[in-house]
Formats: sequence, C-alpha cells, structure tokens
Amino acid sequence: MRVSFHPDHFTVLSTPRAEVLRNSMRDLRHHVRMLDAMGLNATAKNNIHIGGAYGDKPSAALRFEENFLKLDRDIQERMTLENDDKTFNAPETLAVCQRMGLPMVLDIHHQWVNNEGEQPWDLWPEILKTWESPLAQADSPADKPLPPKIHVSSPKSEKDLRGHADGVEVEPLLTFLRHIAADTPALDVMIEAKRKDEALVQLMQKLAFYHEEGVEWVDESTIDIESRVNALNEKEKTPYVVTSKSYTAVAINAASKAGEWIKSRLGTVGEPGTKYSPQDLVTEVDKGAEQMIRRLILTHFPHHAILGEEGVEPGPEASAKALKEAEEEEFLWIVDPVDGTTNFVHGFPFYSVSIALAHNGEVIVGVIYDPSRDEMFVAEKGKGAYVHGNRMLVSGEQELDQSLIAVGFPADTTYALPINMAAVQALAPQVRSLRAGGSAALHLAYVAAGRLSAYTEVGLKPWDIAAGALLVEESGGKVTDTIGMPYQLSVSHVVASNGKIHNALTDVLKEAKATGLE
Repeated sequence: MRVSFHPDHFTVLSTPRAEVLRNSMRDLRHHVRMLDAMGLNATAKNNIHIGGAYGDKPSAALRFEENFLKLDRDIQERMTLENDDKTFNAPETLAVCQRMGLPMVLDIHHQWVNNEGEQPWDLWPEILKTWESPLAQADSPADKPLPPKIHVSSPKSEKDLRGHADGVEVEPLLTFLRHIAADTPALDVMIEAKRKDEALVQLMQKLAFYHEEGVEWVDESTIDIESRVNALNEKEKTPYVVTSKSYTAVAINAASKAGEWIKSRLGTVGEPGTKYSPQDLVTEVDKGAEQMIRRLILTHFPHHAILGEEGVEPGPEASAKALKEAEEEEFLWIVDPVDGTTNFVHGFPFYSVSIALAHNGEVIVGVIYDPSRDEMFVAEKGKGAYVHGNRMLVSGEQELDQSLIAVGFPADTTYALPINMAAVQALAPQVRSLRAGGSAALHLAYVAAGRLSAYTEVGLKPWDIAAGALLVEESGGKVTDTIGMPYQLSVSHVVASNGKIHNALTDVLKEAKATGLE
C-alpha cells in the first residue's frame, strides 16, 4: 500500500506573507511527524501545489523555489508537487520540479482544465525523469524504485468541470495509460472521487471489458496494460487501434451518468405529460436524460447519428418512419433515456437507461443500466454479455411449464394491448408464471442474465429492444419477431428467450393469434 498526504490549501510556499510561510512550514513538519509516527519512511510523501500567483506568476514560482530550499532535508524528501486546476499548469509545475529536483504528480483532470494546448502524454517523458531524483527516491531500495504517481478524477458536471464526480470515466484514463505504457514499467494511480473505494471497484469493473484489447486484470486494484503502439518491424510502428470497445466505454459512461441523474430526480417530478396515449407518459427527466446522453456521445463521435425516443414524434408510424430515415447511417446510436417512465413517475424501482450502437444496421454494442439496483448490463457483438464484469448466460429451462416469462402492457391500448392480453391468456395456463415489470429493456436484460426464461411483447419501438436483443444473443439466447423470423431493427413484435423454449413459445402465440403479424 502506498501512503501519501495532501496538506490543505493553506499550505503554500509561494506566499509573500511571512506569517503564512511560517504556518505552511509548520504544517509540513506536522505531516512529516505523522508519517514518522506511522513508521513510514520517505517513500510516503506529502503532495502540495505551488500555490497562488499573487498577481505575478513568475515571481510566485521563484518564491516557492526559494522557500523550498529553506525546508529541512527530511521535509524535502517527503514532498511531491502537483499541477493545479487554475493557476500553475502542468508545464509550469514541471519546470519547477526540474529545477528543484522534486518528483511531479501529474493530475490529468487538472491538466485537462488548465493547460497550454499540450497533451498530457507529451509531457510524460520529462515528468517520468523527475521521479529519478534523489529526493524522489529517498529511502527506496535500489532494486525497487518508487513508481511515479498520477491523480485521476472526472468532472462533476458540465457546469462544474473542476469538481470531482462520484466515479471515474474510464476512457480518458485508458487513453493516457496506453500512450505512456511503453516507457512506464510501473505507475500508481490515485483516484479522487466522491465514492472513494466504490469508485475504484466500478472503475476496475469497467476495465474488465478491455481484457481483449491489451488490458489484463491482475487483481482488484491492479492492471497490466499494453502500449498504444504495436511493433510491425524494427523500423515501423502503428498506433494502437481502439476497436468498438471505445464505443462500449462511451455507452457505459453515458448510461451511468444519465442513470445517476435520473435516480437523483426520483420523487421530484411533477405531473407528467402524455404522448401517444394517456398511458404513454413523458417527463422533463426523460428529455433531460436524452440530452445528456446525446452530448456525451457526440463529444466522442460527432459524426454519428442518434435515434432517441424523445426526439421522435409519438406513435408507431412515426417511430417506423424515423428508423427508416436513420438506418442508412453507418453508425446509429439508439437511445431510450428512461425505459419504464410510468414506473419512474410512480417511484416503482423498475426502470432503466438503454443505449445501443448499430453499425450498418447491425447492433454491435448494447448497454442497459438499472439505476435502482446499480446494475450495468453490457454486451459487444461476438464478445459476450456481462453484468458488472461477470459473464451472463441464459437460463436452462427446457419446457414452458418450467418457465418464468415476462410480458408487457403497451401504451397503445387500441391495437397492441388487446394482442398482448391474448398472449397473456394463452400463456398463463402453460407456463410456471408470468411477470410484467414495465421496462422492456430490463425484461430483456433479465432474460440475458437467466432471471427470466423469456419475454414477449407486441408494439415495441427500436429503442425498447436494440440493446437488450444483443444482450440476449450474446448470453446464448434467441431473439426473433413473434412468428420466429430473425430480429432486425425494424422488429416491433418480439420474442426473446433462452432458446430452448423459443419454438414452443412462438407456437402458442401463433395458435392464439397473438403475434400481431397475422
């Protein structure tokens, strides 16, 4: 375990005030004494910032250097210097570290909000050298040098870019690590997030999805990572190509961010509006969550198309028209910001965020997030389906009378509801039990996870099915329309099952004339 302290923001060595300097030096001495009392040698560091500029940044930096030299050697040996988010950026902090022989802690979040246009990995070779200094390696065995350290965090919100979020977005960190991996044998990463240990657990779970792309999970807090370059021959190298995993990371992040915000609004929504029917509810939360998801996706993939529920006129005809217009796009994101709006409005904890990505009409990424249970269901085409990093498999029921099957009661009470009621009447005597949770996406996720044997409903939209269909298929299940034809984005009458009871289930629907396709 690596221990470090971060003395408070009143500990500044760039101050022009003698009293503040005395207090700062006393505070640093106090922290050194605490580390000594803990039995820790000089590998345990105190991390500080340069401090304020006081209207003259070069003079403030010079004062820092002069005052640093006044410190006792044991305090100097226990010090690291970090770039801050407002005043001294990473290049300026690096310059001071180089002059003073101090190791630099790069905060990649601070560098993002306070920079001179540089990329953080461009600075890394020089930052790495600062960890070779005598001060940096004080008390470190020659055969086991102290690794460099970075700080990582994510913006709290679009309005508070400098604040720390509850967790850490995986993609910016992974991009940085891939750039520096070739020259960095070991690195310690300190997570600065509101959820502390929970943020680490969630970050490691997300990193597990990159196991086929050069990220090897060593233990619960350690990974091995490949460089961003792969040698082709002795003279030529090529950039590491991030495949659809980067799409997955963006989808996970967007679903997580939207889900956290949706959950925070639970119980605060006023009277909902209606769309296609009195049962087809919409709230400002639906609209706000979709806007958030759109921004997060387009930040990374500005040329991709997005088909979202709240951006389409109500009704099945409008949905079909919107899909037809969008499905020619090479990359199409299909988004349901709140699948189960009625449940959300009533405080019934069965609603979800559903995000899928289709490439040339084929779904290649599916993510469904359940904010109430903090369950993230993720699938990639050809690479399996997971819930929080654990591989999912469909259930093993072989017969209908062993099966737990979910159905739905759609908002279209004129056409779809009577057909679904016919399906309920036909299935009820033949299965172990029926369930109707009110979120198509979660029903599909539960089939993928083996919690349901099957799910069927008539009158769905592309955003209800797309992500969940991939989850089911990647978990070993089967997804078709209600007469057994293969699933495609235009399917609105769906059967998803463990595959073993699929034909029996569609036969019941056909016999009851409950397919919607007669």
